[in-house]
Amino acid sequence: MEKDFTARIISLDEVYKTTFELAQDIMNSAISFDIVIATARGGFLPARLICDFLNIERLTSIQIKHYQGGAKK
Repeated sequence: MEKDFTARIISLDEVYKTTFELAQDIMNSAISFDIVIATARGGFLPARLICDFLNIERLTSIQIKHYQGGAKK
């Protein structure tokens, strides 16, 4: 991994607040969904919260993998 690669750890409160705001935006739009697709390794919790907020029963996931060099610019 390159030295300038940065990440920020966020709190569960921030995840909750952000997903709630997203759910409100979706509810206020003309778009409706019947499934949420989570990205594995970090996306399950936000996806589950979105399902709960929007009363969506279908939740599935995909896994994204990258190999050597995936975290490079």
